[in-house]
Amino acid sequence: MPAAATVNEVALRLRISPESIRRGVASGTVRALRFGRAVRIPEVEIEGLLVEGFASSAGMTRRDHHR
Repeated sequence: MPAAATVNEVALRLRISPESIRRGVASGTVRALRFGRAVRIPEVEIEGLLVEGFASSAGMTRRDHHR
């Protein structure tokens, strides 16, 4: 397993849209590493999102989650 994954890889694993991940990164609720324009999400962060659920860790309400 890689130490960090792309936005698209994380979105596939969480079964949500890449845009949701990007919004989480932009708001600071999803920790990410930036290399120039490339964004990578550390495996430990992905595991936390899987355990806690993306919506709860991103502070999203039920309404936000269904946009």
